[in-house]
This record gives sequence, C-alpha cells and structure tokens, in this order.
Amino acid sequence: MQTGAGLKTLSILVLPDAANSIRANSGLPDIYYIIPEVPQVARDPTGKPVFSLSLVLRGQPGPENDSIFELIDSGSFAFDLTLGIPDGLDRGMFMPLYVRQADFQLLNHTDKEQTNILGEFAANGAGIRLGISLHLDRSTAKGILVALQKGNSGISLSCRLKYLTANSSTMIHLHIHWTDVYDYLYSKMGHINSLSNDLLQDYLIEMMKTGVIKAWKVQPSGLEVELTTAEGPALLEAFLKVSSTLLMSATPESDLYNTEKHYILRDRPDETSNLDIRLSTTTTTERIMIWSRH
Repeated sequence: MQTGAGLKTLSILVLPDAANSIRANSGLPDIYYIIPEVPQVARDPTGKPVFSLSLVLRGQPGPENDSIFELIDSGSFAFDLTLGIPDGLDRGMFMPLYVRQADFQLLNHTDKEQTNILGEFAANGAGIRLGISLHLDRSTAKGILVALQKGNSGISLSCRLKYLTANSSTMIHLHIHWTDVYDYLYSKMGHINSLSNDLLQDYLIEMMKTGVIKAWKVQPSGLEVELTTAEGPALLEAFLKVSSTLLMSATPESDLYNTEKHYILRDRPDETSNLDIRLSTTTTTERIMIWSRH
C-alpha cells in the first residue's frame, strides 16, 4: 500500500485482522494493521519537522569565509522519528501495528570502509514516536550537514522491527519413541544446565531431520505432508503438550517476569514408551523487518 505524504509516496505494510471474516458475517467493516516501511521525521501541529541541528564553530566567520563548513568544531543533533499512521487514512479501518521491539542505529560509514555506531535507540508499542539526540564531533557534524544537503556523507539510519502476525492453527501428527528422544537430549546436556524453548525447538527440528522423531503436518483434507523447519513453533508446541514424560520445568513459579521457559530431563523412560498422536496447535509467528537509509 502507498499513500501520499506531501510530494513523496510513503510505502506502508498492511496486515489484515484475523477476525475480518467474522466481522464481515456481522456486517462490520474490515480492520487492517499498518506500519510505514520507512519511519518519517515527526511534525509538530503546524506541519514543521521536529528537528534541530546546532553547530559550534572554532571562531567567528570573517569576510574571507565563503561558508562556515571548515569552521565547524562540534554540534548537537535532535529529531523525532515516527512510525504512526499517516494523515488522511480512515482511523476506523486502519490501526497502528504493535511493534514488539524497534532497534534504531545511526551509523557513520568512514572512508576506511569502517562503520561506527553514532547512537543506538530502542522503542516498542503502536504508532511509535521516538526522540533521538546526539552530541556530534567535528567530522560527524560536518557529515550531518552534508547529508541534509543530500550529499554523500556516509551517515545512515538503520532499523530492525519485530512484530507478530495473526495466530495460525496447525494439526501435527507426532510419532515418538521416548528413549530415543531422551538419549538424544541427554547427549546435548553435557555443556548446558537446561533447555530453553528456542534450543529445544532447534533440537526437535534436528531430530525430525535425522529420524529420531517423526512428524507430519495434517492438511484439512486429512492428507499428511512432511513438516518443514518453518513450522518449528508448531512442532515445539505439540511436543510440549505431551512432554511431561520426559521434561520438567526448571523455571521458578515465583519468577513472574521470566517469559523464557527452561526445562530439565526427568529419569530415562521405559524402553517400551511410545507415542503416536495427532495434536492441534495454535502458534503466533514473529516477523522481522530490516531497513537502512542513507
């Protein structure tokens, strides 16, 4: 999707609400969650950019100085970035996408093919507005001035955005011989104290690829197809639903703020312990958007 922003065209990521089909059956309009693919400099109520650049000069300019460029000694730089909804869009239909994490970096690419981080900033939420301010040395202050005049300054801004998509349901068919899984995980526990969700998911995918466990995705028609690595979150959820034979939680119940679960192995199960089951899982996919602009 693209929308006009002054004389420029702004590209926007648009994600439909998972309940739009239900809303349509009730005669309600669709809802979409949006985020600009590139952040914009925020503007005040009069439409002026929220932006300032102050320069400190080595001395007072004289008649012999055609410009102040060579007199620049240092400076300070401040502006607001926004990932909010552009003006002119229907606020009833379009809502700001919630960003779980936004990491910004202001970078300086030098002539020696090196990249220096001038500043790092983080934010989260819907319709993010972030204030950025920096003290600039002589070289960077001159680079910012060149960049504002659309010259080749080596200054760039990059961002990594992390957000969630709508829940998806997957039917998983698992065939597990518990001692095989135990022996595999036990061989990996020599250098670690516990298994995190991410590590356990990696091990499950590896076990699936090597045949230690067997897993299929059950299509709506009932046909079973090979599970892919992209469906690792669904495989993890299905496994955790039946893993009490093998795993126990290592995360203290009193640790209310710990969202990262960890597990340890129980005793080795009986050789005859097998499982063949179909499980329905509901997973949320985390997406990442990365961009860089000079």
